[in-house]
Formats: sequence, C-alpha cells, structure tokens
Amino acid sequence: MPDITKPMHLAVLVAGGGNHRGAWRRAGSNIETTIFPEFYVDFARKAEAAKIDAIFFADIPYLEPRALGSDPALNAFEPLMLTAYLAAATSRIGLVSSVSTSFSAP
Repeated sequence: MPDITKPMHLAVLVAGGGNHRGAWRRAGSNIETTIFPEFYVDFARKAEAAKIDAIFFADIPYLEPRALGSDPALNAFEPLMLTAYLAAATSRIGLVSSVSTSFSAP
C-alpha cells in the first residue's frame, strides 16, 4: 500500500516561448516580455507564492531578440545565469537548470 502521508512535490518547466511553437501568435500572449529578466522574476515569485517546489530551465544556449517576429519560441536565457539572477529575487523555491555539454564539459 502506498504511503499517502508523503507530500507531493511540484515543479514547473519554464520555457520563455511556451511549449507550443505557435502559441506566441495568440492575442495577449505577451511573448515580447520573455526577453526581459523581470518576466522570470515575476513568474518565480508567483510560483513561490503558490507553493511550487521548484522551477526548471532547460538549456537553450542563445537569445535572439530579432527572432521575435518569426520564431520567438526559440528565445531563452542561459539557465545558470538566469537561476543565479532569480536566487536573489526568491527565498524558498528550488531553481534547477540543465547545461549544454556542447559548450561546457560534461
């Protein structure tokens, strides 16, 4: 029988452009705000207030603001730098990121 007294831990994967490559075309998507670190600070603080345990950032090693009009879903900050930035703005949420082995030793 499973132990139902153990708490459930929740984490969220944050992708600046969303999880659907065409979602940025939806009216009111506010995709343009994802190229500013404040977007992620606001997201992290809301997740922390909602008692989410952790935020995960997958490594997409580039940010191309000029792509906003054609493919903004590809934009993302380097996750280690972003999590360091968010660490100063949060106090209780876990910050998890992956790192590309193309640019760093495994």
